[in-house]
Amino acid sequence: MAAPGFTDLQSTPHFAFEFNDLLDANDAKKLGQALVATAERDFATMTFWFSGSAPPGPIDTKINVGNGGATNDFVNNINLRVGATADFDLARFTLAAEVMEIFMAKVPFGWNPGDSSGEGLSQLGAFTIYPNQIGNLDGPPVWLDTSVSPTTAKPSRPDFVNKTEAFDANFVSFGCALLFLYFLRSQLGFSMKAIVSAHASTLEGVYANLTKDHGAFPIFTNLLERAFPSGKACGLVGSANPFPLPSAARLSVKQFMKGVELSPRSIGEMVRANRDLGNLRALLNSNRPVSLIR
Repeated sequence: MAAPGFTDLQSTPHFAFEFNDLLDANDAKKLGQALVATAERDFATMTFWFSGSAPPGPIDTKINVGNGGATNDFVNNINLRVGATADFDLARFTLAAEVMEIFMAKVPFGWNPGDSSGEGLSQLGAFTIYPNQIGNLDGPPVWLDTSVSPTTAKPSRPDFVNKTEAFDANFVSFGCALLFLYFLRSQLGFSMKAIVSAHASTLEGVYANLTKDHGAFPIFTNLLERAFPSGKACGLVGSANPFPLPSAARLSVKQFMKGVELSPRSIGEMVRANRDLGNLRALLNSNRPVSLIR
C-alpha cells in the first residue's frame, strides 16, 4: 500500500513501486512500467552473482521528486530521486545500483554497501547490466587526476585497495575501488560471481582470495601509469573502463600447464572445477597452482 502522498504502481514478485503525487501521473506511470519490465531480470542476475542468495522482498521503491541519485535503507526501501524521467535506462541503472547495495547488506557475503569498496561493487554491478550508462559519475578520472596537482592533504592516486574508506560518497576512494574492480574483471578476467564470492575487508583481500597472491596495488597502478601518466589529466569520461591495458604478462596454456604440471587431458577438468571462480583467462592470468580448486 502506497505511503501518504504516493500512488501505487504495478508490482512484481520482488518490488513494490509507487510514485510521488507531485509528479506528472502519466509520465510516472510510464517510468513505472519501464522499471517493472526489467526489475525482475536484474534481480535474477544479481541473485546469480550472489550464488543464489537474495534479500527477501518486496523492495518498496518510491519514484520521487528530484533530478538524479537515490538512497536506500539497506533493508527493503529505495528512494529514486529521478522525477518522472523519460530516461528509462538511467532510472534502471540507478535502481540496479541501489538493489546491489541491498544484496550486499542482506546477503551474508561480507561486502559493506556503506564503504568505498561496497560503493565500487554496486557501481560495477549496475554498469555491467547497463553499460550504456558508463558516462555517469566520474570516480575513476577523479582518482586518476589526483596526480595532476597532489598535495599532502590530497596525495596522488591514494591506495584504497589495501585500505577501505568507511564512507561511500568520496569520488576519490570509490573511483579507485571501481577501477580496481574493473582490473579484476577486464584485465584478469574474473567473473562477477567470482568477485562477489571473494569478499574481504579490503580489495587486496579480494585479490588474494581470487589469486592466492598478494601485492595487487603496485601491479594495478603500474598498468595505469603506463596508460595514464601521472601529472597529466587522464581524459577518461564518466566511469569508463580502461581495461584491459597492454601488459608484459602473457597468457599461455603451455606455460600454465607446465607451471601446474598438468597433462593435456587435465586442463578441461581444471577449468570446469573453477567455473565459479572465473574462466580460463582468469586462471591463466593468475597462473598460480594455489589459486586453483581441485
